[in-house]
Amino acid sequence: MKTKREKTARDELLKARVSKSFKALVEETAVARGQTPSEAMRQALQEWVHRPSQAA
Repeated sequence: MKTKREKTARDELLKARVSKSFKALVEETAVARGQTPSEAMRQALQEWVHRPSQAA
């Protein structure tokens, strides 16, 4: 069984990987759409905030 510290370190590592992957995806999307990465990030965040809740 993992300790809380080990779980936290693993969670931080996973967050960093997801953030890096998400940033790369946003940058690729920006290039394809002819936007700057910051414009694409802003649009992705707006879409995420305005999507319907998945909780039931």
